[in-house]
Amino acid sequence: MHEIKISQINVSDDLYKLTHIYIKSGDEVSIDSPICDYESSKSTFEVLAEKNGFFYLNPIMKEGKDYPVGTVI
Repeated sequence: MHEIKISQINVSDDLYKLTHIYIKSGDEVSIDSPICDYESSKSTFEVLAEKNGFFYLNPIMKEGKDYPVGTVI
């Protein structure tokens, strides 16, 4: 299993807002398929699938909520 975590994209931000989830948990994804977007105070980051397979969303993840760096998506 491969985990995708929220990466720090701005050194002054500790929390990032999950702005959009493109897929449902259990969906099949291919490399470079968009998974979700999250934003810092200065920029937005699109998370892409790094492998082919099935994606299972962490049940705590909800659009519009803030999460700390390192949270598993």
